[in-house]
Amino acid sequence: MKNFVIRHKLAVFITLAGFIFLSGLAESLNHLKLYKIPTGSMEPTIRRNSYIIVDTHGYTMQKPERFDIVLFEAPETNDKPFVKRILGLPGEFIEIKHGNAFINSHKVHPPKGIHYAEHPFNPPPVYLKKGHYYLVGDNSRNSRDSRVFGPVSLDKINGKVIKIVTPR
Repeated sequence: MKNFVIRHKLAVFITLAGFIFLSGLAESLNHLKLYKIPTGSMEPTIRRNSYIIVDTHGYTMQKPERFDIVLFEAPETNDKPFVKRILGLPGEFIEIKHGNAFINSHKVHPPKGIHYAEHPFNPPPVYLKKGHYYLVGDNSRNSRDSRVFGPVSLDKINGKVIKIVTPR
C-alpha cells in the first residue's frame, strides 16, 4: 500500500511538473511572431519574400544594440511594420556621407557585406535624443529609413529579429 501511495504522489508530481513546463513553454513561445518580408530594403541580409521570426519581448530585459535588426512602426505609414538595422543609439551624433556612416565623428564599420550608399534624400547630421534610434536598411540605396523619416523612439520598436528563414 505504501508503494502505491508513493507511486501515485510521484505520478501526480510528474503530471503537474509536465503541465507547468508545457504552460511555460507555450507562454515563452507566445512572444515570437512570424512575418513575411515583401521588399528588398534589407538585402542581402534578408531577401525579398523571406520570413523573419521576431521576439516581441526582445527589449524588455535589455536595450537595443548597434546592428540589431528590429521590427518597428514607421512614422507616417499608418503603423505599417518595417524591418531595419540599428545604426545609431541614444546620445550619439550620426552622419552618413560618401557611402560611410560616422558616429560621433568616428567611422563605423558595418557588418560584412553591408555599406551605406548615397541616398536620394541626403539628410543632415542628426543627434539622437534619449530613447531614440537611427535605423537604416542594409540595401541602403533602396531603403526608406531614418534618413527619410528620422529617428525612431524605443516605444515604436516592436521586437528584435532573432531568425531569418529564406525560401529556396
